[in-house]
Amino acid sequence: MTNVLIANPNVAICEALAKYLEGCDGVDAVKHAVTQTDFENTLATMAPNILIIDADFPDGDGLEFVAGIRARRSCDGIRVILIADEMTDEMITQTMELGVDYCMLKPVKPTDLYERVQMVSQSPARKLPTPRRSNRRFYIHANSLLNEYAVKANVSGYRYLRMALQISVKHREQSRLMLTKQVYPIIANRYNTDSELVEKAIRCAISTAWDNRHKTRSGMNVFEAKPCNGYFIAILTQRLLSEYEWQIYDLV
Repeated sequence: MTNVLIANPNVAICEALAKYLEGCDGVDAVKHAVTQTDFENTLATMAPNILIIDADFPDGDGLEFVAGIRARRSCDGIRVILIADEMTDEMITQTMELGVDYCMLKPVKPTDLYERVQMVSQSPARKLPTPRRSNRRFYIHANSLLNEYAVKANVSGYRYLRMALQISVKHREQSRLMLTKQVYPIIANRYNTDSELVEKAIRCAISTAWDNRHKTRSGMNVFEAKPCNGYFIAILTQRLLSEYEWQIYDLV
């Protein structure tokens, strides 16, 4: 049985793709969502085998949605097809880490999409490392918090920021965590890059969120000026500890 969930902010495209797939052999059920709220509600009431998701939403980010479902045990086994305007090196790396099964560039023909649905549904599932339950919870909360501050998953530095928060939470008993000497080198080693590039990517992610703060109800509006890396990480760490410490206390 193949149940397909299409998440796309364009109503016309979403309905057209759903209508086409509904008439295809081997597809048992098709539902679609055009907003993050629709996506979450549909995901809760449907058990999709395949998720076809657009990379860009007005109220969220496609990769952010994928990161969220990958952190849920109830969503294990969902195959993901990502549709995007372009694929940057950063996005390619993120799709690999999140276990995206196939990426397609716009415009997408319904016939081509059906072929990919068949291919993905018949191919062996990619095996992803299984994080501890505390890590799963942390990813959910960190993704939600970064989204609240308008830091999107498709910007450079998103994953570095999330790992910086993870390190900061883990070492919360330490009075002062040194970014340059401790945090950046750990992240650089994890992603096989340079500490200076990590610092720059995080700074750019914060700058982009700051520049876009007036477009949405962003948590960035609490700052009087654009926060530096250390201050931003410290504020978000305090939020995580005050709101979720009982759930992430054993983070490793």
